[in-house]
Amino acid sequence: TWANLSSLLIGGALLQMGFVFQTSGLAFAAFVVVTLSILCCWTLVLVTRCLDKAAELVPDNEREGQTVDWPLIGQAAFGFWGKLSVTSFFVVDLVATILYLQVLCGT
Repeated sequence: TWANLSSLLIGGALLQMGFVFQTSGLAFAAFVVVTLSILCCWTLVLVTRCLDKAAELVPDNEREGQTVDWPLIGQAAFGFWGKLSVTSFFVVDLVATILYLQVLCGT
């Protein structure tokens, strides 16, 4: 399930944090972690603004009942081809993730 997969990825990262702090030092590693946290928060703000703007730019009748998500941003920016590109990228990403996890698990 998605919970197991996310726990696998997050758990692996948390196990490496001790090694990161050991090799880079306490002050520098803490600085990097805080800086990346701020960057992630700012990215979240930008994505939220982008989704709100995309919902304004693409009327409800063009959305055909679809939710406001990443393909809608592509449609707002580049029309049909933008939506198709974002959707295609997500499909390729999902297939690559499935292959990665199958190789990782050895099946």
